[in-house]
Amino acid sequence: MILQQCRDVAGTRQHAEEGVSLATELALGPWLAWGTALRGWAIAAEGRTEEGIADLRQAVAGWTAAGVGGLRPYFLALLAEVYTKAGQRDRALATLAEAFEVTEQTREGYVHIGSRANCWPIPLRLRPPLKSPSRLPGARKRSPSSFEP
Repeated sequence: MILQQCRDVAGTRQHAEEGVSLATELALGPWLAWGTALRGWAIAAEGRTEEGIADLRQAVAGWTAAGVGGLRPYFLALLAEVYTKAGQRDRALATLAEAFEVTEQTREGYVHIGSRANCWPIPLRLRPPLKSPSRLPGARKRSPSSFEP
């Protein structure tokens, strides 16, 4: 996950492939979904967006089916990023809306360390007109321009 957030495509793919292999061998469903999500992001970053989308959709479905809490908004954000890369803006916006909805329901959030430009995996000018994570209880107030990459 850290390699992905650092945008290290090769490193993410290598570790994801190893994770998928091990999770498959040991029948670890949630870990398989996690590895599949990261592999999907890396594959899409290498230019095979449709294959990446398929992996990410499979990962989100597997994660949800396993009943594991947490990380779903992160996986959905990765999927939205790949939809954006594939030119599927409407699907990207719908996926972001779902991620924001889950975040509001679960109060899940993430802290990113690094520059503002690296804090969000997709350009925020695409975000839907829903409550953003900054509106969640306990979040600090930011002006909309502070989110722009």
